[in-house]
Amino acid sequence: MGASLHGRTATGQEGADGLIRKIAAADGATYRARQLVVYMGEQKSSAVVEVHADRGTRHVRAQGGKDRTEVWKDGTETRLWNSELAWREMRPAPVKMKPKLVLEKFDVKVGAMMSLGSVSLVPLDLIRRSDEAFLQRMWVDPVNGMVHRREVYGDEGKLLGMSTLLDMEWGDGAGPVPKVKARVKEDAVLPKAKGEAPRELPYDYQLVSAHRLEADGDPVDQWLYTDGVHALSVFRQKGTLSEPDGFEPVELDKTTAYAGPGPGTWVWQGGRSVWTVVAEEPQLDPVELTEDLPQGGPSRLTRLGAWWAKAYHVVADRL
Repeated sequence: MGASLHGRTATGQEGADGLIRKIAAADGATYRARQLVVYMGEQKSSAVVEVHADRGTRHVRAQGGKDRTEVWKDGTETRLWNSELAWREMRPAPVKMKPKLVLEKFDVKVGAMMSLGSVSLVPLDLIRRSDEAFLQRMWVDPVNGMVHRREVYGDEGKLLGMSTLLDMEWGDGAGPVPKVKARVKEDAVLPKAKGEAPRELPYDYQLVSAHRLEADGDPVDQWLYTDGVHALSVFRQKGTLSEPDGFEPVELDKTTAYAGPGPGTWVWQGGRSVWTVVAEEPQLDPVELTEDLPQGGPSRLTRLGAWWAKAYHVVADRL
């Protein structure tokens, strides 16, 4: 017997389908919330993330020690900035939860309803079908679809990180999201860059968009992918790679990469460019993930990879 959902019973796939769709629908709700985000990997980090959302417009502020990253977005543009980097993307491609893709890639197990503080929540476990890896547990309000707690797991069930809702104001009382001003440059979508990006990557990732950013005055291509619940970015920048501090060497098929912070961050040399992958999903095999991307070639790591790994993992869950 499954978990009782206010007089109904969530059993089998029907209950999982309904809860996943409620989580996706909550993306367009109006609310203010504060979350504590903690990463427990070898490079530990934490931040308080403030989110103000109203019918598709969203402002996210992540504060971890002295580091602060902010994102403001609506249907026409996205702005992201902190002390090291600022950019604006016009006509951003939406990266939203896609229930169909989620249910194709994962077995979603519905647990028994439990209380967390004064709220009754249902735990959902995401288990990757291809290798039966347990990746994530979400504690969901079955009424409005809000995720109050999210836990990410590594090999052998090791807890890698979590986000916990500290407080929330739901509905019209949260008010509209004010326009946030930041001195940033326009980042135009480049059809040529998108044409070069693989339309799919292993682990069921599909291309969402391709952009050209600017880091330290140099152009950087970003290819953004999703599997329906996780985001994954591939960055390409002209230059040569030296071993970065704090990264660990990892062997790919044709070269050596360096694994950085977060569930999945890898940097390597491919041809005349430095490549960086930043992934939310844990337990990815870098050899399989990068098999269709250039590897090897002349062997300077810019700050881009380390910066994106830190900022991306803090705010990606709420973008």
